[in-house]
Amino acid sequence: AAVQQDSPAAIAGVQPGDFLLSMNGDSIGDPIEWPDRVRKLAQSKKWIALEVNRPSKAGKEELVTLEMMPRIPDWLEAPQTSNTPMSCPALGIAYHVVNFVHRVVPNSPADKAGIRSLDEIIRAEIIKGQDDPRAIEYNKIEFSEEARNWPLFIQLIQSISPQSEILLTVKRHDEEQKITLKPYIPDPAGDGLVMYYPYRGFELQAIKRVRYARSIREGLRMGWDKTVESLGMVYRFLSKIGGQVPLTAMGGPIMIAKVSYFSVLEGAGQFLVFLTILSANLAVLNFLPIPLLDGGHMLFLAYEGIRGRPPRERFVVALHMIGFVFIIGLMLFVFALDLGLIPRNL
Repeated sequence: AAVQQDSPAAIAGVQPGDFLLSMNGDSIGDPIEWPDRVRKLAQSKKWIALEVNRPSKAGKEELVTLEMMPRIPDWLEAPQTSNTPMSCPALGIAYHVVNFVHRVVPNSPADKAGIRSLDEIIRAEIIKGQDDPRAIEYNKIEFSEEARNWPLFIQLIQSISPQSEILLTVKRHDEEQKITLKPYIPDPAGDGLVMYYPYRGFELQAIKRVRYARSIREGLRMGWDKTVESLGMVYRFLSKIGGQVPLTAMGGPIMIAKVSYFSVLEGAGQFLVFLTILSANLAVLNFLPIPLLDGGHMLFLAYEGIRGRPPRERFVVALHMIGFVFIIGLMLFVFALDLGLIPRNL
């Protein structure tokens, strides 16, 4: 799906669109385990020969063998959002995982439930156990050519409780059937499987350092710096909406109340910082060039200052109506997000 610039794969000539076939003459194997296998080869300082099928200009595929020395990654890459490809940091490759079953591990829950090779997994639902307090952002996941979500699904089930179950919708010979599975922890010594997510079972807390002002002057300067930082953060967030940041990342009054409550639990200082960020949000939104808001009035005043006369009243009224509809629509949208009427994982 993608190749990182100046990575071992890029230097060897791997290209987006290549279909991975084998590594050092052996099958790629489990695509979720593959990055860990490559990492172990990198630690052993062993070269890798990748065989790929590459589409040619004539519409045919050609077999290409590429040799590279993997690097030892000192970071963890895990899919967090829908349709995110799996990544192999040791090579600098991101690749999609298709939703067809290639092989079933003997005596596994899938084998006992009757899942077979060539079955197509089209849907998965994570069913939490009774009285399970753990929150799961994506409890229903679709699989298709447009939604290659198998890496995300595998990532999510690393953190579910032992009481949870997985309801799979399997398509076989154009017929759909539902199969309920109970995940288990495989024995690495028994069947060679590895633990995909090394932080599974840990809840890590970030290290925080509290800064105190030693004088009123320093306190005012720190407050000013935090305000400027908050304003810039709001502008950067708005500039990325619809691109890197989805529209569903926004929140309304209910979300504000929840975040406010959690910031109060962290202390008065954190609550004041939250109020600063909230005020920066309101200030930036109020000065956006939207009719009916202060930013829209500033545009009309600027127009009057340049032209020497105010814009026509009919034109101003029409723009105010457009601004009113936009603001009401935005309010309804964030309320729907807060109430769960619109899923945040769209």
